[in-house]
Amino acid sequence: MKIMSDFKDHTSSGKKLFEDILEWQQTFDAIPDLILVINKKNKVIMANKAVEKKFSLARKDIIGKSCHSILHGSDNPPSFCPHSKSLETGEEQFSEAYEKKMRGFYLFSATPLFNEAGHRIATVEVARDISDRKHAEDALEESESIFRAITESAIDAIVSIDKDDNIVLWNQTAGKMFGYTAEEAIGNKLTIIMPRKHRPAHRKGISKFLSSGKSRVVGKNYEVTAVKKDGTEFPVELSLSSWERKDDIFFSAIVRDITTRKNLEQKLREASLTDELTGLLNRRGFTTLSEKQLQVSRRHKRRFSILFFDLNEMKQINDSFGHKAGDQALIELADILKKTFRSSDIIARIGGDEFTVLLNEPNPDVDNVITNHYMQNLQTFNDRSERPYTLSASLGIAHFDPAHPTSIDDLLAKADKLMYEHKSRKSDETSHAPAGQDKRNSERVSTGNDYVAELVVSDSSMIRNISNNGICVDTPYMLKKDNIYSVKIHSKDSEVFSQSAVVVWSASMRKGAVNSSGHYETGLMFIELDKTRKKALNSFIKDLTTS
Repeated sequence: MKIMSDFKDHTSSGKKLFEDILEWQQTFDAIPDLILVINKKNKVIMANKAVEKKFSLARKDIIGKSCHSILHGSDNPPSFCPHSKSLETGEEQFSEAYEKKMRGFYLFSATPLFNEAGHRIATVEVARDISDRKHAEDALEESESIFRAITESAIDAIVSIDKDDNIVLWNQTAGKMFGYTAEEAIGNKLTIIMPRKHRPAHRKGISKFLSSGKSRVVGKNYEVTAVKKDGTEFPVELSLSSWERKDDIFFSAIVRDITTRKNLEQKLREASLTDELTGLLNRRGFTTLSEKQLQVSRRHKRRFSILFFDLNEMKQINDSFGHKAGDQALIELADILKKTFRSSDIIARIGGDEFTVLLNEPNPDVDNVITNHYMQNLQTFNDRSERPYTLSASLGIAHFDPAHPTSIDDLLAKADKLMYEHKSRKSDETSHAPAGQDKRNSERVSTGNDYVAELVVSDSSMIRNISNNGICVDTPYMLKKDNIYSVKIHSKDSEVFSQSAVVVWSASMRKGAVNSSGHYETGLMFIELDKTRKKALNSFIKDLTTS
């Protein structure tokens, strides 16, 4: 046979080596990897069919050629040559390289062959195409590089742990926030950033999730206290998630330091920007916090929503059951809103029976999700309540789109309009007030021509009527809705009453209106009435009705 003849011409290893290689000839030809038997002079003495196919050469043209000329197209062996190293060490050698001639990445291995005397006489070299694997590794490395870049540039801390509570990911913001470098944190337990009192509950929560797959905190946002390396405790907001890789479970947390927000909330409370009755923010408090949120949302291209609530049938509750019952209804609606929304959302009572909520980073289906959640809480309250009335409120929702930014006032106005559309669909009552005017919550009393109202900063205006909730005046020009004025009521002799009020509506004077001193009629609602001012206002109105 020609193969036997070629083999005898190019080997000095003797009959035993020839018989061994012949026995494996068929096996070699069935293997898709490139397989060559190379002697100590770097000459190919055997090659399988894969080599013939790869280089489009007949076996007779391969045998006797140097291995480096066949595999690498070079005159000398490459620096990584596993054949030379295997003959030198007598051990199996491996190397990976991009082979230009073969147009791909290859894993080269060389295994030494010994004669009966134990001398190294040749190697079996295998070349395996690993291009697909290398491309996959490169793609994975690129993906991981992008992930690392995003993680390291995040404004929030990102921390991941394995199922044993060991930290496996710690971005730069986490280092700045907690004071630990990545080298110090990774491999440590997550409990290093937890107050001691919270650690048992954390371990119990992980164990429960691993055993049942259920958790009260995974997939949700909540506020907790964290601790820095120096022992300082501070408030954070967490968003937790779980994920799997190679049958292992990991947990990731996006951590936001809310110290600034908490301090601001405290300052707002200290500055009396909360509603005395419900404990919520009042209009001024809402404006302050919502403008801050607007700046953050514009800077970081985040969405938020504003919800506008108006308590239904407030006048009927007051008239039928008294103002104490009306106050209780407002408190109850406030409690329902607190239960419905997160502590990170901004909830406020901005008027007599009007409430608003700024919802941070809302669910994409916020209209349905929030409405259903709110209605469920409202229904639960009414089912359990023994009040002689049913609590309900109309709702309007407006969304902030960072691609088309708008102001808080515009969002409130849009939500207010949608709320009134909602209210009109629920009620058959016909409103006779000018466009945009709120329902009046109590009977209005005329002051005659003996009193004027000074709107700071504006001109003195004739009073059309007044109630314990607001005042209607004539003005020479239209006042902007939601503007806040200090209203000073004067008699001919002295100042009678002074109180802050917000413009609810302003409309052109009706033709034929009597006793008008201006071109516009404006309704203002009193805000931030404390007990002393309420008493003074009620006394003033009482004097008007009895005089």
